[in-house]
Amino acid sequence: MIGVSAGERLGFLSMGALGMMMRLVTSAAVAAGLWVSATAGPAAASTITMTNYSFAAGSQSVTITQPSGAIGTVSAGLFKLNTSAGDWLAFCVDIFNVLVKPTVYGLGPLTSAGDSTPAGPPVDYPLTLTQQKQIHWLADQAITEYGNSTLTAAKSAAYQVAIWDVAYGSAFVRTINSATQTALNSIVTALGSADLSGYWVPLALTPQANSQGLVKGQKLVTNTPVPEPATLALLGAGLVGLAALRRSRRVTRTAH
Repeated sequence: MIGVSAGERLGFLSMGALGMMMRLVTSAAVAAGLWVSATAGPAAASTITMTNYSFAAGSQSVTITQPSGAIGTVSAGLFKLNTSAGDWLAFCVDIFNVLVKPTVYGLGPLTSAGDSTPAGPPVDYPLTLTQQKQIHWLADQAITEYGNSTLTAAKSAAYQVAIWDVAYGSAFVRTINSATQTALNSIVTALGSADLSGYWVPLALTPQANSQGLVKGQKLVTNTPVPEPATLALLGAGLVGLAALRRSRRVTRTAH
């Protein structure tokens, strides 16, 4: 039996911990079918093709009157998307365009809500980190409720409206029915007291240009987080340390 020093035991523990860290950091990205680096944007991400969609838990009618260029009266709720990467659950963040079948989506961090002037200068409604975390929380709560079979049509629509409220702020003006408003009041209260420390920038599905160079489709958001830069930096440092540890152990064994 080969003796193992205390330092080597520490090395084994470090490698085990790094292995666990690698699995934790990559799990969310792998589940979404991509790896996003600390500086990657939608252009650098992979793509999926959405071929069909339905409402996962029903929908309610919402009339959007502002901002200018919004799509008017729509059915609002959590989408179930049939895609080349399996079924996805997502909400709309873009109130200026409608879903189109099929659509090729680029996958990347949600940094803006939507462009009201696709033919002119972009007005992208950029999102702050607080807005991103709030949208992530809302999508996550709704999808969790759906998984628990407790998401009603009114509450599904209310989560969608809450995401639009967060994304567009005072620029967003809408009319909803009483059932959706009651559910929305409860969601807004919960969001106001929510601990957002465990939430981050959510994954966006952004329509890509078609063969004619036109972008048609609606930007969506999921409850999958894009890995935090600090987490990725920690992973990188850990991998460097792991490589150095392995080299050191090889040198030590050779010397013996």
